[in-house]
Amino acid sequence: MKNIAELLLEYWNTADKSVLGIHQEIKKADLDAIVLGLLSWLKLERKREIWIEQGRKTKLKDMELFYDAPWCCELIELSQGDNALAQVFSTKGNRLNFRDDISIEYRKEARDLAYSKYNPPMIIS
Repeated sequence: MKNIAELLLEYWNTADKSVLGIHQEIKKADLDAIVLGLLSWLKLERKREIWIEQGRKTKLKDMELFYDAPWCCELIELSQGDNALAQVFSTKGNRLNFRDDISIEYRKEARDLAYSKYNPPMIIS
């Protein structure tokens, strides 16, 4: 089975929601925002791991979701469905994190993949 970060990156490159096991209707803009949000969160979590290894005072954090953002509401719904996201992530209130049954190794691999392979272009104004 592919790691969730690989699936998120594959969706980003193909725009094929079936790679995430999503079959219900969802706006492409919302799914794009979900995928970018998850990849960005995973990448930041890897940075936090590095900072912890360097002795900096920080900790890993849940991804905060905002109910006024349509894509966040969609993500909460998807995390309770039958798809790749729900197999890996769970939500509690307005927070998302890995499901309790996801191994530390799997989580670390997801963070590493996002950190090394997700490099969005810089926006310069």
